[in-house]
Amino acid sequence: MCGICGFSGHPDDELLHKMGNAIKHRGPDDEGYYSDGRMNLCSRRLSIVDLKFGGQPVYNEDSSVLAVWNGEIYNHRELTADLKKRGHDFYSDHSDSELIVHLYEEYGTDFVQKLNGMFAIALWDRKRERLLLIRDRMGIKPLFYYYSGTQIVFASEIKSILLHPAYEKEINPAGIYSYFSFQEVCSPVTAFAGIYALRPGTMLSFSTSGIELSSYFKLSFQPVCTDSFETAVEKTRFLLEDAVKIRMHADVEIGSFLSGGLDSGIVTALASSHTSGSFNTYCLKHEARHPGTLYHKDEDVLCASRIAEQYHTAHTCIPMTAEDMISGIDTVIRAFDQPFAASASTWFLSRRASQDVKVVLSGDGADELFGSYTLQQLAFPMQHFSRMKKQGISAENMDAALLAPFCDNREFLENLYSFCDDSEMLLSYRMLNMTDTDKALFLSEDVFGDFLNKKRTLVQLREIFSGLSGTDALNRSLEYYQATFLPDQVLSYTDALSMAHGLEIRSPFLDYRLVNYVNSLPGSYKIHNGETKYLLKKAAKGFLPDELICRKKEGFIPPIHDWLRFELKEYITDTLSPAAVSRYPFLKADNVSFLLHKYYSAPLENDYLADIIWNLVCFERWCELYI
Repeated sequence: MCGICGFSGHPDDELLHKMGNAIKHRGPDDEGYYSDGRMNLCSRRLSIVDLKFGGQPVYNEDSSVLAVWNGEIYNHRELTADLKKRGHDFYSDHSDSELIVHLYEEYGTDFVQKLNGMFAIALWDRKRERLLLIRDRMGIKPLFYYYSGTQIVFASEIKSILLHPAYEKEINPAGIYSYFSFQEVCSPVTAFAGIYALRPGTMLSFSTSGIELSSYFKLSFQPVCTDSFETAVEKTRFLLEDAVKIRMHADVEIGSFLSGGLDSGIVTALASSHTSGSFNTYCLKHEARHPGTLYHKDEDVLCASRIAEQYHTAHTCIPMTAEDMISGIDTVIRAFDQPFAASASTWFLSRRASQDVKVVLSGDGADELFGSYTLQQLAFPMQHFSRMKKQGISAENMDAALLAPFCDNREFLENLYSFCDDSEMLLSYRMLNMTDTDKALFLSEDVFGDFLNKKRTLVQLREIFSGLSGTDALNRSLEYYQATFLPDQVLSYTDALSMAHGLEIRSPFLDYRLVNYVNSLPGSYKIHNGETKYLLKKAAKGFLPDELICRKKEGFIPPIHDWLRFELKEYITDTLSPAAVSRYPFLKADNVSFLLHKYYSAPLENDYLADIIWNLVCFERWCELYI
């Protein structure tokens, strides 16, 4: 696990060290540099596998191929053994880093298909004068680049690229425009013009002839697997068990995040069987101290403690308050580099866990794999509602079983149907934080007028949905989330906020073998009669108590809606004051003031505005830090 950066062209040791030091938090244990007059590479290392000999850059026998990279290869032992049989000589003991250059020697660019892991790789082929930048299949590890037409600059985090003199900082309105809808900047663009995020499953080739992008992995929900549900449960359990097992390989101590929910619970249960001695688990308790709060984590915290007791882990519960959020928000945004309004909980949890361990397992990806979010819960009910509506059946006479879990909230379905008709794309559009129409109220026409006039977010969703391969409504929704929300928000903030503390997070649910298998299954296996994660819940039986498996998900997010009403009110009004908002050309100060006035006149009645307000607050703080 590391942070990497580099650039083509003449050597500049001072610049290379400066770019590397900007991401020192990702790799505080070691550093390595390489320059040959054509390519410059830097690695900041967090030592986890082969602590003595696993430094970077790594090179092959004649030093004609070199690499720096960020990540872990979980099947490196098997791959290394095979390469040794084929005549390759390794200078390290058991490094998964050195494996990369030898695999490339043996298989060329197809070597990436052999890897099971998370990775962002920069590989320099001196003989071909070719640089390869490669990001893992699901986008667990980040990689950004800037290409000037003749020179390429790359890094694990944008902050390193901003230091290179070839790049002149310029804000990208297209990236910022997407942020207000998705609560993150949608890749491949970033908030900075000319700087791009390499998409998951993508390889970039740079040479004197320019750059070329190619995909080596694409999400697929076809063909549909014909396994029975019982067989699917057994295969899912087997694949998940193996995914956890291979992620326990390390030369340092490993722990686990344990929120008290199903996802982290089953990961902890499986991981504990592969430990000899104490296994550390970590839970975050969000505190809202005012009377009348709506959000509580008490049951999550209690369930986490029960799981920790059942599996005899050394359990730590970390409190997080609104004051912590206020004091930490600027640091969180600096860790992320781009506008960011998603959960900051990982930053606070990682800060504490990093005092004990260098690696933790997490339940990331389970929601997007098995179906959990509101949009997925709506997939089948809205499909049935639309069909029955077109048959002339009134909402009150519809089959309740087909509308679960919304059979008692048919007015909600009726309103969604009026907006979306029979369009899954419009349903997803309606569930965004802001539609194009919403953004027209708050965003400046001077900066965003072209995007507003062309309804760019609606066009963007139409493009995404036109390429989906899922054969049922739920699988198409899951595919949409796996292609967008998962890499651009969940995995991006998981990486940035954990690596800010030099902590590696491993996600067993994102093992590509498990992803490929679960994606091939019918959506009805994943949400059944309105019950979310149905397949995963059946696979978890025997590992967790039934009452923990079936209880309602609380979510790993801070109680922003409660905090906005009480503890954060002064901070919110100061941050979004007319004077503060007017310092930058992006927002309409008068309309933002009206929004705050409306919300605080009746916070409970206007709770639907809370996410928009928090979105604007985080953006305003980003402006202060980066503009």
